[in-house]
Amino acid sequence: MKVDEIKGLEAKKYKGHGELIKLVVEEVVKKLKKKHRSVPEHLVRIDDRVSAVRDLLDIDFGDVRFIRIHGMGGIGKTTLAKVVFNEISSHFGKCCCFLDDIQEKSSRIDDLVELQKKLLSEIGTHAGTKSIDEIDDGMNRIGEVLCKKKVLIVLDNVDNGKQMEKLIGRGTLCSGSRILITTRNKIDLRTKYQIFNYEMGVMSDDPALELFSWHAFNRDSPSHAYDDLSREIVSATRRLPLALEIIGSFLYGNKSQKLWKETLKKLKKAPDENVFRKLKVSYDALTFEQQQIFLDIACFFVGEDMRSALYVWKDCEFYPHSGVRVLINMSLVKIVKNNKFWMHDQLRDLGREIVHQENRTNHGEQSRIWNCEAILDTIGTEEMKKNAVALDLDVRKSYPEVVVRSEDIGRFKCLKYLKLYGGTFTGDLANSLTNLSWILWNHPHPMSNPTNMHLKNVVVLQFSDNNSIDDSQLQSLITMARKLKVLSLNGCNKITRTPDFSKCLNLESLNVNSCSNLREIDGSIGKLKCLIDIKIVYCPHLKFLPEEIGYLVKLEEFTIQRCDGVKSIPKSIWKLKSLREVHFSAGRGSYSADS
Repeated sequence: MKVDEIKGLEAKKYKGHGELIKLVVEEVVKKLKKKHRSVPEHLVRIDDRVSAVRDLLDIDFGDVRFIRIHGMGGIGKTTLAKVVFNEISSHFGKCCCFLDDIQEKSSRIDDLVELQKKLLSEIGTHAGTKSIDEIDDGMNRIGEVLCKKKVLIVLDNVDNGKQMEKLIGRGTLCSGSRILITTRNKIDLRTKYQIFNYEMGVMSDDPALELFSWHAFNRDSPSHAYDDLSREIVSATRRLPLALEIIGSFLYGNKSQKLWKETLKKLKKAPDENVFRKLKVSYDALTFEQQQIFLDIACFFVGEDMRSALYVWKDCEFYPHSGVRVLINMSLVKIVKNNKFWMHDQLRDLGREIVHQENRTNHGEQSRIWNCEAILDTIGTEEMKKNAVALDLDVRKSYPEVVVRSEDIGRFKCLKYLKLYGGTFTGDLANSLTNLSWILWNHPHPMSNPTNMHLKNVVVLQFSDNNSIDDSQLQSLITMARKLKVLSLNGCNKITRTPDFSKCLNLESLNVNSCSNLREIDGSIGKLKCLIDIKIVYCPHLKFLPEEIGYLVKLEEFTIQRCDGVKSIPKSIWKLKSLREVHFSAGRGSYSADS
């Protein structure tokens, strides 16, 4: 009877043994998959530090321990935590989780809730996580789980104890659990458990020179002609690992001793404690277009998909492919899993500080504005109209009842990027936002009713959890958006059918997710000869896919998942020579096929 109660796979429900074996293999691979974090290619003399932290963790002892790794930004705390996590995570089985950059991600309620969900999912607790929509719900659920499971959890870049409390809960932890925290300051951790501290010191001279050499020369020591200059540069950076990586990458491949000496002079001019000025040496060497890309990432796009940003930068004639490649080569930005941007928090802060310095007393004169309070303080003033090219307005947490009028938004004559979270938006937007390239409009108040939104230059159009937009409004926007490259509809429950695409023939990416009332994909989709990828996920009322999808001569990726009403893919799709990936799941099972 006990065996009969075990949930398994019934062979008779599948077409054959091959299909069943594939599912079993996929499940086994998932369970065996290691949760290792990526670390730099060149780890210089880190063994002693790893050993010291492992001694503090003492994972064979049965108590609960909190380990606090603290030290200045850019000194290598996160790298150390990743190496330790990789070495000991197998001891905890699947009950381990590494949460990146808590300080940045906890600034928004939604992001903090997502961190709670990720933690529960990573330690093998999937049930009920989707229903969590408030921080307190997440804390209670986490508390219920952590009292029963021995876990390893790393909280990276925490800047106050409340963040830890919201992610670990207030309850009792299971014996043997280990919580590893990285933080710039020795913050107060309110816990009844013992806290062990490890302070990160700067590197000594020889390891610092070796690290610099790997980035500047791709070897473990400098060439003879540059030995003295290299040692002086290492000294001028105060042996800070992040600065060594950035400056070394900047100088890599450049044989001009004049440039090396100029770089050294700039580094020496920066005060010893001023890390920003040392890092800014690399920023100053970028072209104007590359600087704009760097600032956009620092202010808005850390953790965001790279592809949408590339479309907008291309529209701005910033030469984004070569620009992003330069930033990567100079170690100013990295591309991580799922094509997302990653940037060290010190570099992110550098970019934001550069924007602040554009005008410290008047936020309205800054090029990029992401602070909600600053925006609302000046949005109605005449000053708020000249320089701003990007605006991120999230009023859900602090100002949920705020009303933004069309004439307020209309003051932004140069606006290229607009992200709206919550709030009520009203008025006539005729002749406003005409230069906008990218708009994300999420969680609008039900009373929002802007009219005459003519987004003729928009390249990326994204709506999320937006029940204000209906079929006719979407069609009106699409008809005007002749330059549109990306259309994303997520949780837009008034949408019953996709629009007629005949007026936006440049579309390259279509993403429809969780649109509960979507019933039809318009046949005009077949006219989109530039379309590269389609993703349709969790649209339960969608019944079929039009045969015209088979006309998409450039289609490379096609995903249709959790659309239970769709029973088959049009046969015409298999004739597409450009098709590389198809992911299909409906009802029972999940399948993917490569063509």
